[in-house]
Formats: sequence, C-alpha cells, structure tokens
Amino acid sequence: MKKKILIGVCLVVVLVLVIGGGVFGINAMIKKDPGAAYIKITAIPTKIANAIIPPPKLENKEPEERKKIIIKYLKEMEEAEKGWQLLKRMEIEKRILKMGDLIVPILIDIFSNSREKSMLSTEAHVVLRDIAEWKNKPADEMIGDDADEDWKREMYEEPAKLAKKIDIESAIPKLIEIACTDSEYNQVRNAALELLGELKDRRAVEPLIRIAKDDGFGIEELGKLGDERAVDVLIGIIEKDKGVVHSAGIWPHWKEAITSLGNIGGKRSINALMNLFKENPRDETVIEALGLAKAEEAVPMLIELIERERDISVRSSIITTLGYIGNDEAVDILIELLKGKYNKGSIIGALGDIGDLRARAPLEHLLIKEDMADCTKELVVKALKKITGKEYKYKR
Repeated sequence: MKKKILIGVCLVVVLVLVIGGGVFGINAMIKKDPGAAYIKITAIPTKIANAIIPPPKLENKEPEERKKIIIKYLKEMEEAEKGWQLLKRMEIEKRILKMGDLIVPILIDIFSNSREKSMLSTEAHVVLRDIAEWKNKPADEMIGDDADEDWKREMYEEPAKLAKKIDIESAIPKLIEIACTDSEYNQVRNAALELLGELKDRRAVEPLIRIAKDDGFGIEELGKLGDERAVDVLIGIIEKDKGVVHSAGIWPHWKEAITSLGNIGGKRSINALMNLFKENPRDETVIEALGLAKAEEAVPMLIELIERERDISVRSSIITTLGYIGNDEAVDILIELLKGKYNKGSIIGALGDIGDLRARAPLEHLLIKEDMADCTKELVVKALKKITGKEYKYKR
C-alpha cells in the first residue's frame, strides 16, 4: 500500500514539474518572440493529434471518399494560413504526406479540374510543389538564412523527409499532358509547367521545347531542367523578342530565355551570353546569367567594367556575379571595393562565395569596427565561415 502511495506521489510530482516547466517555457518563449510563440502554441493541439491518431488509409477507401478526405485537409490548411498558424498548417500538410503515393493523382485531379484560381486548386498545387521541391532539396535549403530558428527547422524537417518517399515522378506524363493541352496561359497550365521545372525530369524537355517555341511558355522551366537541347530555341526567342517590353508584372520572354541559358550553362550557352554581354555590357539580366553559368571567360571584362561603373544596381549585379563564378582573379578588386561606402553586402557575400583566404583579414577588420551595423557584421560572419570553416562572434 505504501509503495502504491509513493508511486502515486511521484507521478503527481512529475506531472506538476512537466506542466510547470511547460508553462514556464511558454512564458519565456512569449517574452523572447511573441510572433514565433503564437505560431508554435497554435500548432500544439494539431501536433499532438498528428502524433497520436494515424491518418486515414486511402487504399481502403473508394475514389470519391479519398478525394473528400484530401479536400477536407486542404480546407484546413487554407484556414490555418489565414490565421497565420504556420506550424499548424505544416502539421496538416504532414498528415496528407503520410498517406503516401495515392495523394498524388488526387491532388492533380483537384487542381487540374479548375481553370480559374481557387482555394482548393491553389492548395493542391502547393502540396504538389512542396513534394517536387523537397525531392531535390534538403530541409536546410528550405530554411535558408533562418536555419538557427528551431521552429522553422521543426516546420520543414519531417515534411521534407516524408515528401522524398512520395512517388510524384509517376505523375510526369499527366503533367506533360496538362502542359500541352492549351495554347494559352492559365492557372492549371502554369502549375503543371512549374511542377515539371521543379522535378527536373528529362522526359519533359522535348515537350517544353515545343511549348516554348510555339506559345512562349515554359521558358523558365527549360532553364531549371538544365538540358542543352533547349539552347537553340532559347537563342531563337532572344533574337526574336529582344527589346520587346511586356505589360506590367510580366517578365519579357527574352529575359526569361537569357536567365535559362545561364541556368543551363555549358559552352554554347556561355558563348551566346558572352555575345549578348559584348553588345550591352550593362544589361543586368545578362550579367547575372553569366554568374549562373559560372562563365570564367567573363571575369576580366566584368572586372574592367566594375572599375568604371557608377550605377549602384549594375555594380551590385557585377559583384554578385563575380561571387557566383568564384574565380579568385576577382578577389583583389573586391577587397579594394570593400573600402568604399556602397555595395558592402554584395561584396562581402561575393568574397565568401569565392572563399579565398586573402579576404580573411579585411573581413575580420569589419567585425571590430564600431560604426558597422550588426546586419552587415552578420553577413561578414557567414562569409568568414565559408572561407575558414570557423564560427566567428562579434560585439553587438
């Protein structure tokens, strides 16, 4: 009897400590970052339910019942987003992903049966896009510069792992069919093209070449696919549409084609970009595409241009491009530019990308300057880590 009482007392003490610790932790979290605390707290009930209650097994359901289940969760995702409950939204999406491969044809059916933008079609496309994107990206890349924020890591890590198990590649023939069905721009076609670009499956190359040539769509996606078979049609689009100004909010086709040449890279793409650069050396789209293509041939011309260029935006594009290319020939001029007032963030980032030890001392000097903003010092810390592999601290 005494033993049972002792055990009961111990359990009560543990429960009090857990609840008290939880309340204390929540209070501390609210004081530190109220926004992050709200996002995290609102997800708790959904997270508990997701851990305890397994999602429905779609294979045991009729097709219409499967669709109703997915629609229910898509509506919940949309409501969570409206309430800025981001972790809750991800918990709901995680539940969908746990259902496995059968979600793919259902999601495609939901978004492809509506030509106009709607809540359901948009949410279905978002889940498919996440699956496609997470197939080829680790969670850290999704988090980006916010990798030190635990709640964002928690938000992406498990869903990304679940997405990698989903056989979305089986949907590629259907996505190609949707992309090739119409000769006009609409929500569904755009969604199918975007998914094909994210999946980077070579089966989509020839269909997308035809679409780009005939209708002017899918140009950006051809760049993502990275296949040199697309180079000729992209050059043709540039020559045909160069200088055409599109309506507000629409990126001109020739600019899309230039960026896609940069993403594809290779000798033929670089030759075409170098010719465009010689024609108009201040075109930022061309400059940035040379960086994407890692065109080392352009480095001497870029260095010469930056020494006389006064436009801050063009200078920033050149600096960023030199960083992307990564040729150490640019290090000395970048260190010299670091002494000036402008483009400091771009210069620091470029030196970090190049990774040459000559940049170590001048970057370390910035960390001890009292008049340097903390946000700039944060960029320096990241650049120095790339160069030296070491963690740096600075006085805030």
